[in-house]
Amino acid sequence: MKACLASLILLASPACAAVFVLPRPVLGSPMVSIDLNGDAVNDVSVFFHSYSMTIGGVYVSGVSLFFGPDVEIFGTIPDGPGTPLIPADLFPGSILGPSTPVGTWSAPNNSPVSITSSIRQTSYHVTPFPSYTEGKENIFIGFRLREQEGYRYGWVDVQFTDPDPSEDSVKILPDINGIYLGDFHEAAVMVAPIPEPSQVLLAGAGLALMRMRRHRSLKKDHQRLER
Repeated sequence: MKACLASLILLASPACAAVFVLPRPVLGSPMVSIDLNGDAVNDVSVFFHSYSMTIGGVYVSGVSLFFGPDVEIFGTIPDGPGTPLIPADLFPGSILGPSTPVGTWSAPNNSPVSITSSIRQTSYHVTPFPSYTEGKENIFIGFRLREQEGYRYGWVDVQFTDPDPSEDSVKILPDINGIYLGDFHEAAVMVAPIPEPSQVLLAGAGLALMRMRRHRSLKKDHQRLER
């Protein structure tokens, strides 16, 4: 699988789901584009941005997520193509899969999920992040990826962190904890927070060790049968 500027962690289990971990947000960093299934088409692009608007003296910062042509989002585009998409409210334990109503999936058509805040520098009036993020530490953006064999389901885990004390408080950037993609086509997945990369690596190492021990045990059993 190709993951431009992002690291990919594969859990060594029968359902070998993929967790894509992105770098920490940095103002002015280039857009990060990720091909989730290795077909040479970018499925998710993440852009952390910060800019000033000359007219009105407005300073805007945040993150925008753009989705590729094979991805549908669990949410709505209230104002038409090209305008910000509003993801549906998901929480740990939510199920995404074939039983999710068809009418709740939206083809982005160049509509990003924009999670931005702004401040008017003349009056210091602050426009916060979108209302669907209010009071939440995490939001989960559900999606499904269309492939020839059917859909695979997953989500983007977005976390809201405390402002960096060394920065202006308006320069608060959400973190993308990671992107989860289920392994099986037409199989439901349960939404859950994506753990820290080190925890995922430890889990993967533990599962790999279990498989290695099981392989050794089967090999010994086979040797005993041959005797």
